[in-house]
Order: sequence, then structure tokens, then C-alpha cells
Amino acid sequence: MKLTICAPNHPYLLPILANASMYCAEHGHNFIEMSEKQCIDALYTGKADIALINPLDFALSKAQILIIPTFAVFAESYSGISSIHFSNKSSSMETIGLESDDFLLNIGLIGLVEKYDVLMQKNIIQSNIDKTTILEHYDSAILWNSESLIPGALDITEEWSDYNDFPLPIAFWACKDEDFTVDLMEITTHLAADDLPDIETIKDSAEYEEEIGRIGSLLYHWKDDFKEHIMSIQHILYYHQMIPEIRDVHILG
Repeated sequence: MKLTICAPNHPYLLPILANASMYCAEHGHNFIEMSEKQCIDALYTGKADIALINPLDFALSKAQILIIPTFAVFAESYSGISSIHFSNKSSSMETIGLESDDFLLNIGLIGLVEKYDVLMQKNIIQSNIDKTTILEHYDSAILWNSESLIPGALDITEEWSDYNDFPLPIAFWACKDEDFTVDLMEITTHLAADDLPDIETIKDSAEYEEEIGRIGSLLYHWKDDFKEHIMSIQHILYYHQMIPEIRDVHILG
């Protein structure tokens, strides 16, 4: 059976996608990188058989979805993936720019609302704006980390861990609730890097010698309590009116 497999093009997903292109080419499957929204839409419309999705799109989708319990990305404390920045020229927090409308950046927005109890005008940053000058346009910004990024930021997953007692679900494999003639769990296992660790420790180098760098971890191997964590984050998304209802979590197999 020839499958179409899709996943977002995010660097932090590489550990569970490292062999995807090679494996799919060798076994006659299609592997396509697309946006987060396109992934869940492809799964819903039947253009994809397997997709790497996030909790927000999972909750919003009308498709009957099964989670494939092999590999995923969950974060505990610091991850260095994305961050929140503040303008030193503004005394207010009325406007905020998001580099994209992706799940993790919206989690950063939720973190700001909970931490500072503020309401902000959300804007998706125009692609022609230089990343280093974003804070000239907004009071704050939520950005994907890069070498050119302005320093002095709050790490999104670290902020999450300050307010929640469970790892942040970022991405997991999913399929529609249909009969397949191939083993989807085995296939998603082959897509990942060889010898993928259970936990990857992430360290932030300290700017000065006397400072202690931030530390956290990314969890890649599915655990039984991940199902509960996906349910828990839906309650948070529902509270912040990002989803209309909380849906049951069903696991393949």
C-alpha cells in the first residue's frame, strides 16, 4: 500500500523525521513537507494517510483521528525552539507580533496572557519585515529562534513549565480512523533518526561565566501518560477560547 505522509517543516521535528525522505523513497511512499494547517487539512481530506500534527489542530479537526503511539515531541522546561521578546522602547503590552500562526507561537501568547493578565492585539508578522527590527513595530513579539535573533528573551516551553505540571505536547503522529493494510506504527518508527534517544537534554549557554545556563529536555518516545497530557492541554486551549470543545483522544491499536 502506497502512503502519503506529511509533516511541518520545522527544525525541531528533525529527530523524528531524519530518515523520512530516504525511507519513503525506498518503499514507494510519498513524503511531503507542508505547513501545520496544510498537514491537518490533508489528513481530513484524505490527501495524506499519516500526518505529524499538534494538539490545537487535532482539537479543531472534524476528522476522526487516531494518534499513532510511536514517536512524538513533548517539551519539559527550556527547549530553545521559540521565544518571546519585549520592546525596550514601549511601556505597554498592547500589540504583539507572531512570526507565524503556528501552534507553539500561540502557546507563547497564552503564556503571556496568563503571566501578565493582559489582552493584546495579535498580529501575524509580514514576511518582508526584518526579524531584527520587529520590535520597532510591536510592543512584543513571539519568534522562532535563529542566529540573528535579538537577545533577552523568554523561552516559550520554559514559560509553559512554570505554569503547568506536565510536558508540553508539541507534535505527534496521527491517522484517520480507517482500516490500513500496512503497519503504521512500524512505518513511523522507520521515519525517525537511527538510535533516537528517549530524552534529549537541551542546554542554553550562559552569556557570562558566573551565570548558569538554562536547561530542559525534549521527549521523543511515546509514553502512556502522553494521552492524558493531550487531554489536559485541550482544557487550556478551551479556557482561552482557541477551541470550541474538548475531544476524546483515541490511540491506534
